[in-house]
Parts: sequence; C-alpha cells; structure tokens
Amino acid sequence: AQVAPVGEAWRHALQDTTLVLHTADNSHPNVAGTYLAACTFHTALWDESPVGLGYDPGLPVAQRAALQASADAVVFDPDAEWGLELDRPVAGFSYVVNGGTVEVTDTSLAPATSTYTWDFGDGGTANGPTATHTYAGTGTYTVSLVVSACGRMDTVMQEVAITTLGLAEREGLSEMLPAVVITDVLPVEAQEAVRAELL
Repeated sequence: AQVAPVGEAWRHALQDTTLVLHTADNSHPNVAGTYLAACTFHTALWDESPVGLGYDPGLPVAQRAALQASADAVVFDPDAEWGLELDRPVAGFSYVVNGGTVEVTDTSLAPATSTYTWDFGDGGTANGPTATHTYAGTGTYTVSLVVSACGRMDTVMQEVAITTLGLAEREGLSEMLPAVVITDVLPVEAQEAVRAELL
C-alpha cells in the first residue's frame, strides 16, 4: 500500500516549537496544518518537491517555506518506506524479427491501467501492449517504448537490426529495377536436362 506520510510530516514540522498546526480546540488542522498535509500529498502523488510552490494560502512566506521543506524531507527520506514506488512503471519489452517485420511485446512492471506508446525509429508509431511494424528498408532502428501510469512514466529503448526484407517489402522492387532487354541468344548445350527459372 502507498502512504502519504502526513503525520510524520507534522512531527517533523513540529520540531519548530513555535509552529501551531491545529485549531485552538485541537480538533482540526488550521490553515498551516492543512497546507502541510496538501504539500505532503502533492509530493507523494506527483513525486515532485513542494519547495517553491507558488500557492499562497495566506501564510507568511517563511512559514510556507518551512512547511514545504518538512513535506519534502519526510516524503523523500531515503530510509523511509512509504510504498510510493508501487505505481511507478518500469518499462521493458521483448521483440521478434521476421524478415522486415518486428513484433514487440511489453514486459514492463506496471499497473494494469498503464498506457503504452511505441516508436519504431523510422517514423512509425503504435499504441498498446503489443504491436507489429514493417520496415521499408534494412538497417538498425532504435525502438522505444514509453509506459505511463498514474502520472508517472518510464522509457526503454532497444536496437533492432533488420537484415532482410520479407516478400511484401520486395514486391515494390520490380518498379524500381530497370527492364532488361535480351537482344542476343547464346546457345547452351548440356548432357543432362537443365531447368532454370527467372525470379
């Protein structure tokens, strides 16, 4: 489970004994306490420091800065385990090349609600956990996968070598090759029957 450590942020902030985070009857957070909670949620959810956030809830600048620093210090404490990495995707994929076609399959560690964006390195793109792409020419292409989930993303890239083209890619070659005109015939004699085909 994930935790936005608001209570721990309060404990950290209250090391400043002049700071009051609750109403006079101690039943609810005051503006400063609510702002600290919001900074902690912001940091935990967006994986981004609250230090320097511009929103002014009506607190003095120095107090806002101290509350932002408390949220930052607690959430990003390297020794704490708040479970904030659970929804962070870790991108990965496998691929199979068949002629000029590559089939890619997501192997990421990511939530089921993730989105997948493929770039095949030749201008071709696709979406989804699996995709197939056919290249027009041989070469080495950088295939990249961007996995996004819960406002976070990760990218992985792999080099894919296309060394031969499949039949579908070759069909257009006849239009590119010049016509061959035979003007002479060379007689050939063989002791056995020979069969030849023009491709």
